[in-house]
Amino acid sequence: MTRICKFAILGFCLFAMLQAEAMAQSEERITDFSRPGRPTMFIYIWGTASTPGIWKVEQNVDLIDLLSSAQIPNFGDSDNTTKSTVTVRLYRTTGGARNEIFSSEMNDLLKSGKSYPALEENDIVLIETKSKQRFNLQTVFSAIGAVASLVLLAIRIRQL
Repeated sequence: MTRICKFAILGFCLFAMLQAEAMAQSEERITDFSRPGRPTMFIYIWGTASTPGIWKVEQNVDLIDLLSSAQIPNFGDSDNTTKSTVTVRLYRTTGGARNEIFSSEMNDLLKSGKSYPALEENDIVLIETKSKQRFNLQTVFSAIGAVASLVLLAIRIRQL
């Protein structure tokens, strides 16, 4: 066997071992949000949560408690340059199809005490954060500076 073949086989074996290690670690990625001795269920949290993935939670867990534990990054932080809207959607499989059964902006959910369905086994909670750049004087001055730079560039090119 040539040296290149030996290195190729060694590289393949090393790659296979690393893949097996990565597969073993994925089972440890279940976030436990339950107390010992309580009946539990598995749900999924996707989107902009700090810890998305599979969650083991107590049955009858409150959605607000769960969202608090999932930690939505930058929720509630006031920023003058951007406006963020956090939307919570709940999906459930019924009749073999996955359907959206609840949707609400986080501010409405917290302020108005909007009622929401109880979580069930295999529910999916999707947290979407949409950020918009606010229009302010800084934006205006940045645009004016960019246009002025282009005009200055055009004048200098014409002078050549």
